[in-house]
Amino acid sequence: MIRLRAIPRVAAVLLIGYLTMELVSYALYTIVNERVFSFERTHAELRAAAQESTSENDLDAVPEYYRQFVMHPYLGYAFDPSHVHWQVDLLGFTGAMEAAPEHSVEVVITGGSLAWNFSRQAQDTLRRHLERVPAFVDRPVRFVSLATVGFKQPQQLFSLIYYLLVTRRRPDVVINIDGFNEVTHVPQGRAAPIYPGYWNQLALDVRSPSTNRALLELTLARTARQTVASWSLPLRYCVSCMVTWQALDGAIAARIEAKLRRFARAQSLEKTSYLRHGPSFDRSDAERWRALADYWRDSSLLMHHLSRRLGFHYLHVLQPNQHLLGTKPLSDEERSIVPEGGTLGSDVRTGYALLLERARDLAAQRVSFLDATRVYEHTTESLYVDECCHVNELGSRILAEAIGEKLRQGLAVPSSSGS
Repeated sequence: MIRLRAIPRVAAVLLIGYLTMELVSYALYTIVNERVFSFERTHAELRAAAQESTSENDLDAVPEYYRQFVMHPYLGYAFDPSHVHWQVDLLGFTGAMEAAPEHSVEVVITGGSLAWNFSRQAQDTLRRHLERVPAFVDRPVRFVSLATVGFKQPQQLFSLIYYLLVTRRRPDVVINIDGFNEVTHVPQGRAAPIYPGYWNQLALDVRSPSTNRALLELTLARTARQTVASWSLPLRYCVSCMVTWQALDGAIAARIEAKLRRFARAQSLEKTSYLRHGPSFDRSDAERWRALADYWRDSSLLMHHLSRRLGFHYLHVLQPNQHLLGTKPLSDEERSIVPEGGTLGSDVRTGYALLLERARDLAAQRVSFLDATRVYEHTTESLYVDECCHVNELGSRILAEAIGEKLRQGLAVPSSSGS
């Protein structure tokens, strides 16, 4: 047992040993790193390491805009009820699951975002027209919106089939308003043009097993760095402890860099994966345009055949767009939001020309079709609200007048059932 009078001597030896170790650590640090040891700099590095974690910046994460959607096994995607502020039922639609009043007239509206806005803004105008149809007199008119932002054919076709299967109801009228998304939401590169326009963005949250393994290893390495730094924080005023921590941290950081490179390689491979892009479509731009137009025509034709077989009236509407020259006298306000240059306008004009060619095929098959591209031809008021395609409530009501008139004409003629 150490005698009490020996304690000062032992303490002095320990103190001298500690100071010597500190001086040696300080000298070694300066020689190895070619710079003077600094507590301020080292503490900043220590705090940064203690906060080490896998950042969203390291991941190909789904952009915030697309969080309003959830991947869907049949439709590509649907509205996520937990991420939107409007009423959405469990099918991802509006009104699809509501109980239908007895003897009601069920009107289904499908398409992209213009159709979605239309279904909310134009109900009164459409109802007024439909109530004048002899078969619908004294029957309440009920609207169901299957329209979803970004939808393009065949999503309208699939959403109608899905609705019919799940609800087991038969609508009286189906209105499909589309065209813009079909020619602008074009998958890039070798991606299959039939795939939904937002698919490769939503698929960012779905990773392959190899990518998940690389992400796990990266996360574990970063957790180890964070743990070592956290344990070292109480010893931050000890030079030798900090030098020891820096040596350990350097080794862990090198491991993290290696894991990060492996994870980046795995993510890079996924960018061209089947999951993200579907079947390869390695063809010319002209062939891609033709394929998109053919999908649009053929999907509408299938919806028409469904209507004939099941006994509802189908109307296909080609939506208006401000980029189609001469289809509306643009106001100063509208001109200010239509961008000069860029490819949007030329894409719309090129794509619509192909759609109008395919519309002749639809007419030959007796599909009820309304070319609404000139519905605003004599309207000078501001209708378009953005550079894309959307219109204000007045624009929806004007479009509804044209659709309502077309429906009254079509519903006045008894349709024959059959294939």
